[in-house]
Amino acid sequence: MIENILFLSAMIAIFVIIRWYILNKSDENNPTKGFLGMKDEKSQHSENK
Repeated sequence: MIENILFLSAMIAIFVIIRWYILNKSDENNPTKGFLGMKDEKSQHSENK
């Protein structure tokens, strides 16, 4: 059971890191990207005001 949880969390962490790395490489000029590739709503709203 514990091994399964560790394996799942490791897979999720690797997926998130790879996704974040690819998004950073492809969108270096846009710092408002969130960690999962979604726009950060708070920073967008503060920019518009």
